[in-house]
Amino acid sequence: MEAAIDNHISEAYEAGTNDCDAWTQKVEKEAHPDSNLSEKWGDASKTNASGHRENLKDSLSDNMSLGTNIVIQTQKSKSTPNHVLIACLNEDGTVDVAECTKYPCDKSLKDTMPGGYSEKFSYASEDEFKNDGWGKLEFYSLGDADDYVQKSQNQTSENTPQKTPQEKMLDMYYKHH
Repeated sequence: MEAAIDNHISEAYEAGTNDCDAWTQKVEKEAHPDSNLSEKWGDASKTNASGHRENLKDSLSDNMSLGTNIVIQTQKSKSTPNHVLIACLNEDGTVDVAECTKYPCDKSLKDTMPGGYSEKFSYASEDEFKNDGWGKLEFYSLGDADDYVQKSQNQTSENTPQKTPQEKMLDMYYKHH
């Protein structure tokens, strides 16, 4: 998911063609080519965040699942009502957020893209994310938690020095004596 998000950061917001739900659907499809999200939530070219919420209502949760979550904002707060964004709950509890919006949190591109753009940012925890003025958030898990656990385990094993055969033999010796 991270690579797909990075491929679409700083894209201009365009109502109806690259707005919050169209951008989310495009990024999700790139990350998961076999996905059927557009069938479940209704194609972004034919519906909006309110329609997506209605289509997913039986699958939405008040809490995030490990991995990627499609987030539906159901009350006006930081952004427009019924906004859609992507939030990834990492194994360490941090949350990475990405969105395409008319009202970006990061104002660094507002002079070159005054109509809004896609951005990403992070929170230290799910609670911090949920309590940052977004209003009511509902979560639809993409069921890719294994990608996040595996990523964490791979980073750990890459950072752990490998033992030489002699060190392994000594470990075995001390373990049995």
